[in-house]
Amino acid sequence: MAHELQRYINSQQTFFQNASHELKTPLMTIQGYAEGIKEKVFDEVEEEKGLEVIVSEVNRLKKIINEMILLAKLESEETSFKKESVSVENLVNQVLERALPIAAERKIEMQQKVAPNLHLIGDEERLLRALLNLSFNGIRHATTKLSITALEEQGLMKIMVEDDGEGISDDLIPHIFHRFVKGKNGETGLGLAISRAIVEQTGGKIEVGKSKLGGALFTLTFPITSKKIKTVNPLCDIIV
Repeated sequence: MAHELQRYINSQQTFFQNASHELKTPLMTIQGYAEGIKEKVFDEVEEEKGLEVIVSEVNRLKKIINEMILLAKLESEETSFKKESVSVENLVNQVLERALPIAAERKIEMQQKVAPNLHLIGDEERLLRALLNLSFNGIRHATTKLSITALEEQGLMKIMVEDDGEGISDDLIPHIFHRFVKGKNGETGLGLAISRAIVEQTGGKIEVGKSKLGGALFTLTFPITSKKIKTVNPLCDIIV
């Protein structure tokens, strides 16, 4: 117990150190430009650029804070996950619809191959968030292609998200799902940690490896469930 307690304390210290660093950087940028504009040290063009940077950094701060709050909720026992039947085909289609504008802008082709009649028991909105995080991550790192595959294999249901980019370095793989760990072109460093929390809350697991396409391969594994779920009471769910 002493070892686990110390490990928890160390992880919390690391989290607060990383969080303070991530929040301090945009705050310093905002402060610098705000003080420069107040003291009128910029010309008109520089002032306009400074205002654009301030707005951009405020939006980045909001995103970091919102993701920190979400991750804290996901890792708290107080978080309530819905238990509903989720069509995997519909889930993947929603991901592709929402990711299409970013993929089109970056000229990334998206492919999907989903076996019929696959269903998950979980919170559809949370699962959509997890897959979107993985897909946006893949699009940022892909060269030309992002692929999502869902199938049943050896009594398990698997969803695989992969790209044809540079992949994840071997030294980063063991830490990729930790909070504030960012690879090349990473954003907040919280997206993959959020995906892991959602998948684990759904009773599954998430792993990362190398794709045959050349880039990263994220594999989500869940137990097979039937199509319908009937809730009898908050503590007991019966699969029918």
